[in-house]
Amino acid sequence: MSASHQLNPPDESRARPDEPQFAQRRSHTLPDPLNLSRFAAWAALLALHIALGMWFMRDTEPSFQDRLGGHKTPLNHAANSATEMVAMPASGAAATGFPLDDAWIHLVYGRSIATSLVPRYNESAEAGFTSVTWMLVCAIAHWLSWATGLNIGVSLKLLGIMTGAAMSIGVFEVVVALSSARLAATAAAIMCGATPLLAFSQVSGMEVCLAGACGLWAVVAIEREKWLSAGVLISLAFWTRPEFILLGMIVGMAAPIVWRGAVFCERRPALRRLSIPLGVAGLLWAGYCLLTTGHPLPNTFYVKFSTAHPAESLVSIVREILWPMPSNWLGAGAVLAAIGAAQLTRRPRFAGLVVLAFPLIFTLATAVSRDIPRGAGGADGGFAPLLQAYTHGMPEVRGGYFYWTRYAAPIIPFLFVWLGIGTSRLIPGQATHAGIPASKTASAGRGRLALAALGALLVLMAAWTYPRRLAERRMDFAWNCDNINASQVAIGHWVNNNVAPQKAVCVNDAGAIRYFGRRRTIDLVGLNAHELAFDRPALHRMRSDAAAMHDFAKSRDVAYLIVFPSWFAQLLDSPEVEARFGLVRVFRVDRYTISPGEQAVTIVLSPR
Repeated sequence: MSASHQLNPPDESRARPDEPQFAQRRSHTLPDPLNLSRFAAWAALLALHIALGMWFMRDTEPSFQDRLGGHKTPLNHAANSATEMVAMPASGAAATGFPLDDAWIHLVYGRSIATSLVPRYNESAEAGFTSVTWMLVCAIAHWLSWATGLNIGVSLKLLGIMTGAAMSIGVFEVVVALSSARLAATAAAIMCGATPLLAFSQVSGMEVCLAGACGLWAVVAIEREKWLSAGVLISLAFWTRPEFILLGMIVGMAAPIVWRGAVFCERRPALRRLSIPLGVAGLLWAGYCLLTTGHPLPNTFYVKFSTAHPAESLVSIVREILWPMPSNWLGAGAVLAAIGAAQLTRRPRFAGLVVLAFPLIFTLATAVSRDIPRGAGGADGGFAPLLQAYTHGMPEVRGGYFYWTRYAAPIIPFLFVWLGIGTSRLIPGQATHAGIPASKTASAGRGRLALAALGALLVLMAAWTYPRRLAERRMDFAWNCDNINASQVAIGHWVNNNVAPQKAVCVNDAGAIRYFGRRRTIDLVGLNAHELAFDRPALHRMRSDAAAMHDFAKSRDVAYLIVFPSWFAQLLDSPEVEARFGLVRVFRVDRYTISPGEQAVTIVLSPR
């Protein structure tokens, strides 16, 4: 500390939060990691996630075969029967299955890492994965499964539950770091962990909770001035979900705002420790993609990136995914979050600016880069019940379609940080620091009671609909897993039993069919076949011209074409399709809940 600072200590009420004196003062007020209340909060959150995870993994409805009196249609029945109604094995589906085929794609790469340390989809390395970190988690799940005999689905779900707990504990730690309000932090973390979409996500076999956990703990590291740790955690978040590169960009933009003048010069080494890990992570990933595909980004970016309907996507995210969360019943959560956001802007500090800006920028970026249609949030999403034409008579999925809601899910924990800080302002006796002073109104007895009553009312309102919404989301989860087991998983086993080892299959859902089929699999969407991802004209011709598809299949030694008719309508309408292909099987799902549309039917064609 300089002599001038020693002789003239600054007024603490006006000192910038990142000056040395503030850091020294704050180090004495940060909670002790071994404090009993912190341990109790962590234990409660871990128990909550384990309980919810185990509950989601239990069956919720009789299986389709039970409703048929125990009859189950065999997969390998007489060849002259072209159509089969696949019995939906709800028994065990929620425990061992996944609600999206994408989870099985992660497991294809994870199995390859676990066996060869190379991320292969078929025989060679591929850039079809968008989550490096989750691919490594899938590899760990395989090692755990092989060591213990657990089903691979159960192994990955257990690891997912741990990431969910880390996410909620991260919410608790960020709120405590920014307000010292442990009661408010505990309430916010519990509501976050019990949010139906996040409870669904932690056992979905997807990376949502891990991305949120890495981002939140990066904020904790920033608040504690652990700059290298923050940089590593931001890099892991980026490797988990590429959109989290925005977190690193926000940190870079916030630094000159908070560290002004001479302080910024002094903090340049800290900024380097923050940025170097992210730069290394980005170069490693881009280098791998360049070596593998000749392009610097994963295949998914080139296939799925879309700027077609940003306004519609933004409305869907806000009105159908974020606003109808049970924590926002009658707008209670929005009121608390708005109070918290206002507090974060009053006396901005580094971690507070990051927490404030990231959800806003992430939401806008998701809306610009993803087509999230109206109805993605489900019938409870603030709109009227889904249009009959949109659902084609399928049952309502009231919790929303995870196929789309997963893209917005990683920002939800950050919104609960806002909510927790807002709650801390209404709870008397919650001493605060880090630029968020305790409410002056709370010093008066009647004011304290009024604030306490208001805070309690808003929290109770926010939690009012949780039980019903969790039960609905659990039902959706079980049926989604059932759908994947009855279609893609069943087809994968059929491929393994009926396709010669030297043959290949062409598919549009490239996860479970590749994982269980264990045959060379050509992804006609291009996500796991970069030669198709970067040759869109040829792919378009194949999807509309039976002759072009037939020539491609013959050149690749393809035994079967396994696709959704709705995705290849032009091909099936082609006048040459009957001359070029023969219909082998039609797989149907009785009750399709993964997304609205006509994907309940999968056909198997054989090139003549």
